[in-house]
Amino acid sequence: MLFSIIIPTYNRANLLVKSLESIFAQDYSHFEVIIVDDGSTDNTMTVVHDMQVYEKRLRYIYQKNSGASSARNAGLMAAKGDLIVYLDSDDSVLPNFLSHIQVAFQNNEQACFGIVNQIRHIILVDKNLNILQEKPAEVLCTQAPTLQDYYHWKVKTTSSGLFHKRDFVQGNIFWDVTLSYIEDWDFLLMLGNVKPDGFVFVMEPLVYYTQRYGSTEGMCSNATYGDWANAFDFIYKKHKEDSLMQGQNWWPERVEKYTRLQKLVEEGLEKPARYKYFPEYNED
Repeated sequence: MLFSIIIPTYNRANLLVKSLESIFAQDYSHFEVIIVDDGSTDNTMTVVHDMQVYEKRLRYIYQKNSGASSARNAGLMAAKGDLIVYLDSDDSVLPNFLSHIQVAFQNNEQACFGIVNQIRHIILVDKNLNILQEKPAEVLCTQAPTLQDYYHWKVKTTSSGLFHKRDFVQGNIFWDVTLSYIEDWDFLLMLGNVKPDGFVFVMEPLVYYTQRYGSTEGMCSNATYGDWANAFDFIYKKHKEDSLMQGQNWWPERVEKYTRLQKLVEEGLEKPARYKYFPEYNED
């Protein structure tokens, strides 16, 4: 069973090495890594090429800056593996990450896609990625969620640790390039709508997911509350007829909440969304 690990990246050369080192330390060796460089202007290409000298499982694709979803689609189309795994370029994995996914498929004949549990670390950084404040790292899920839990936004979805069989999606399901935020959630819902009973969850927390907030270019945390409101509204309307979406209670309340917060930010009565986990921080 060959894994294809797809890593989109943009101007994260200083973070990418740690991510790659964690992958090449796996106790399961039959895999390829596909770096899709989404138009980086730093030394990402040099970092990858230097590593390719001694690591032949590493592939590199460069494209004009088109967004993370476009980069993941490029990796998906180039992948040779039986199983596709996604990882962000600032995240890392534990050595038994791939072997646990393999076991999950061996133990469930219906399995087509799933997610690996995470250790989440939320930090506030400056433009040089120096840590200004941080929250204690914590395991994201203390009990295994169902696929419907994701539909109902009871559990946050991230692309790191998301996996699926290649032939399950090939030519039929792609990442939505019109979405800049929570596109990983949308992709999971598309997978789930095709085969709801094909979902598996790997309970062992094997992904170290770092959520960076601040003013650094290219971070998801640059989204405004208005961006979040629009993304949630778009995804609900796209998936509202899906069977597992029935009974949800996050729409329209969440859309209304973020719309209200955006108005308060514009009036100077609320801090921008990038400080939502650090309300006490004073950027002055």
